[in-house]
Amino acid sequence: MKLSSRSVGGWAAGGDDGELLVRLHRRLRSDGDSRRIAFVPDLVCRTQALQFRPRRLLDRAAALIELVGLPAVVAGVALGAVSLPLLALFLSVSVVLSALVSFSAFAVEELNFPRRAGAREVARFLLVAVAENFGARQVAAVSRLH
Repeated sequence: MKLSSRSVGGWAAGGDDGELLVRLHRRLRSDGDSRRIAFVPDLVCRTQALQFRPRRLLDRAAALIELVGLPAVVAGVALGAVSLPLLALFLSVSVVLSALVSFSAFAVEELNFPRRAGAREVARFLLVAVAENFGARQVAAVSRLH
């Protein structure tokens, strides 16, 4: 028996790839099939974040707050209502924590699936982890609004 994602509703049934995997696994077990679904750590396909359609109102609200917050901060600085040293501190802490989260994900993957990342690759990843705060997050926020 060939089991396809369409036989369990595919992406049209909603959810993410994890939910599709659970539906596939459930179908295998209910049919008495002893095959298993294995994890392959290599990149098989790359999804495009700009095509992602959020279903949750909270996700859209968070994106809207993030996007409205940027001009509000600029206006606050222009009007003198925001302290520049405090803004610099807040921005620094935000970027460092975001980079820390990204680097933690990189470290967990490297521990679980060692590829022996060299110093150059680690340095490049750290640079990207910091740079993603300046543009990529805003593009992702815009895509979450649609």
